[in-house]
Amino acid sequence: MLSMLLTLSLLACGDKDSNKINNDDGGVDSGDTGVPVDEECAEIDHDPIENAQLIGVPIDIQATVTDASGVFLVELYYKQETTTTWKHLTMVDQGGGNYVTQIPAADVGSGGMDYYLRAVDAAQNDCTLPTDGEDDAWHFRVTAS
Repeated sequence: MLSMLLTLSLLACGDKDSNKINNDDGGVDSGDTGVPVDEECAEIDHDPIENAQLIGVPIDIQATVTDASGVFLVELYYKQETTTTWKHLTMVDQGGGNYVTQIPAADVGSGGMDYYLRAVDAAQNDCTLPTDGEDDAWHFRVTAS
C-alpha cells in the first residue's frame, strides 16, 4: 500500500497538464483512476564520447534528461571492453535537466570502454540510451598518450 501511495504522490508532483500523455487517437489516457498515465520514457540527450581517452584520467559524462512526469533517476553504466561486469554510477542533477558524473580514474584502463545511460521517470518508465542499453553500448578507446 505504501508503494501505491508513493507512486500516486510521484504522479501528483509537477504541473497537472504536463503529466498528460496523448494516446494514438489524440486523446488523453487517464486510465480508470482519472489520474493521467505517463507511458513515455524520459528523453535522454547525450553526445557520445568519440575521441580516445587517456589511461588513468577521470572521464566526465554529461546528459540532459527531461520528462513530463519528472525524472526520478539517471545512471551511467560502464565497463572495460574486456570484461562482462558493468559498474554503475548515479548521475547528479545539476538543475535544468542537466545530469553529470565522472568515470573514476582507477576504472579507466587500457584498451577501450563501453557505456550507456539509464533514466527512470517519476512514473517508473525505465529506458536506456542507446535504446538497447548494454547490447548496443557506446564505445571509446583508451590510450597511454
